[in-house]
Amino acid sequence: MKKLVRDKIPIILDQNKVKYRKYIVKNKEELKQYLIRKLIEEAEEFKENPCEEEIADIIEVIEAIIETFDYDKNKILCIKRRKYQERGGFKEGIIIEF
Repeated sequence: MKKLVRDKIPIILDQNKVKYRKYIVKNKEELKQYLIRKLIEEAEEFKENPCEEEIADIIEVIEAIIETFDYDKNKILCIKRRKYQERGGFKEGIIIEF
């Protein structure tokens, strides 16, 4: 199974004498797909163990997505603020059934 890992994981694996094959993503489009999969993986890990460590992993992946997709972080934060002003957040825990 191939999966995207943090940059220093090969060093840690080497130190622990773990055998693995290292691949480098060939192009940006391939990296985008791996990052999307990684975001889902980290969200599932948070679902199983909701803690600050897992949130930190999600944020790290999101920051990599912003950079890889050439998004403007400030623009994203502006959109977030606008949507919050227009629609609110999720603090009240409102559930709607259709």
